[in-house]
Amino acid sequence: MYDLPGGVLGVVAGPFVRVLDAQTFRFTVALGPHAGWVQTLRAFGGRLQTTDAVSTRTWNPLTGVQEAVTGADLATVEAGDVRVHVRADMRVQVMRAESTVDLTPLAIPARNAEDGGWRSWKAQLVGDLLTVTATHNLSVVTMERRDFSNVYTWNLGTQRLVACLSSDELGDKLIRSAPHPLCPAP
Repeated sequence: MYDLPGGVLGVVAGPFVRVLDAQTFRFTVALGPHAGWVQTLRAFGGRLQTTDAVSTRTWNPLTGVQEAVTGADLATVEAGDVRVHVRADMRVQVMRAESTVDLTPLAIPARNAEDGGWRSWKAQLVGDLLTVTATHNLSVVTMERRDFSNVYTWNLGTQRLVACLSSDELGDKLIRSAPHPLCPAP
């Protein structure tokens, strides 16, 4: 727990920072999610700065709005005049000709709240369909490694999420898959 200026407390909770009112201990906002566990939390000039394994971000602690992010892209893909970047804050950004669009939702790996393992992102563009796979590779009880993935598919023509799937894989074998909670209704 961090005692921060402005009468707030910061609690690091995996890929989030929970901001609490210091007098009432009531939750006010969550900063995140991050691409990995938050490693540092720092206050300066009425703002909070968080750092994870891939990014440094600046936040307004009163509103929870991210104001700036620095870090390398997690994945990129280019086809013709279309460039797609999965940014360090997991935003999926599409650049086409003179326009730039951020797609929703964020490309968050499955089981992002759990510690350990490593995370990876892959972007693929086929025609107007963009698929981003966000994977979290973890050790499981049997000491094997297993990939837990969220696979997001957007139609770039409509800029809408058209499908998403959460999967639990062991090698090439799909153990289980289910619609992701952010998927559109069929």
